[in-house]
Amino acid sequence: MRCLTLLMVVSAGLLAGCDNDPAHKGHDHADSMTAKELFEFHCSMCHGTKGWGNFLKGTPAVAVTDLSAGAIAHRVRDSRPVNSPYQMPVFQDMSQAEALKIAQYVQEIRAKAMSEE
Repeated sequence: MRCLTLLMVVSAGLLAGCDNDPAHKGHDHADSMTAKELFEFHCSMCHGTKGWGNFLKGTPAVAVTDLSAGAIAHRVRDSRPVNSPYQMPVFQDMSQAEALKIAQYVQEIRAKAMSEE
């Protein structure tokens, strides 16, 4: 019975995709988590591991963003643009330090994408 319950919970999480799944909102990460690990946990499900997003789903490519690290962290933690067609979740309970780690990793992704052009 436990295996069936676990299977149902995992399946529901996978089917939920990019929504505001409470299990995906956790911010009690170890301080030792790298920026890449944080990005992969919170962002890659929608934006992809390389940050290219998904045009067909309306998910923007963070690999080409021109936002500063501070603006990215603000968007992740505090708000999305007014009248934005994107439905990115806002992680209000995320620490500023964690949001900045993610933002700095996004900038690393951008730098790598630009160097490959």
